Amino acid sequence: IQNFNKDTLIKIRKLLTGVKNCSIEFKLSRADKYLKLIDEDKVNKYLKTVNDRISFINLSSRAIDMLDIMNNEEVIKVIYEFIKTKILILDLSKFMPKDEDFEVIKEIIVELQMEIQKNKNKKDIKIQKLDELLKEIFAKLQVFDYDNIDELSDELRNALEEARSINAENERLSQAYGGSFAFVKTLGDAISETNINNSDIEKFLKIVFENIKDTIYDESLVVQGKKGFIDTTKSKVTIILVKEEMFKKIKDHYDKILGMLYVNLMLYK
Repeated sequence: IQNFNKDTLIKIRKLLTGVKNCSIEFKLSRADKYLKLIDEDKVNKYLKTVNDRISFINLSSRAIDMLDIMNNEEVIKVIYEFIKTKILILDLSKFMPKDEDFEVIKEIIVELQMEIQKNKNKKDIKIQKLDELLKEIFAKLQVFDYDNIDELSDELRNALEEARSINAENERLSQAYGGSFAFVKTLGDAISETNINNSDIEKFLKIVFENIKDTIYDESLVVQGKKGFIDTTKSKVTIILVKEEMFKKIKDHYDKILGMLYVNLMLYK
């Protein structure tokens, strides 16, 4: 099972599910002769092992996405069952990590998942890098050795600290914009999609915020539409940008950034 890819495992799961369904049909039709040919306990055990393996592959290949949508218990179970299976295969005498060892990993994973679910911008380049880091950590579990459980804990702890750092920075930035994550998201988008200096984008958005902050949560924003929002905002801040010697720095992407901001204001109210 450990060496099969996801497609093969899905086929195996389909076959096992078929056998399980046959068992149910035999019970309903009282076909005891055929029912005796099926070991239900083994089928259920194999089905559970296959499902656990598929869940781990999903977690290790789409770390951020899966941590974001799964609940704590599901994530802990997936990793716990995978480690247990690996140890059973490698060394039956070890059977399972000590309770206190796995408890440390469990606590880190729960906190890590909370930080990931707290983050509102999964497309952030820093989150994407964290995703790659988590994939590397989960990939190491493929060749897991119980003797390296402390190393696993340390790597997960580093990932947790990185997630905390990302969220803390987002919180710091959002406070500059009255707690509006829409401005933080726009800052990240503009940094990724324009060649304007990061500090200039941040300063530009602060000027915009100060001049439209009283209306960013109004329902009229929806009625206004993106073009109306861009035009109205430009009428309020263009003169200020000129005075602050900012206009030349952002003019080539002026409408684009304001358009991003409008979309994000709609998404993150």
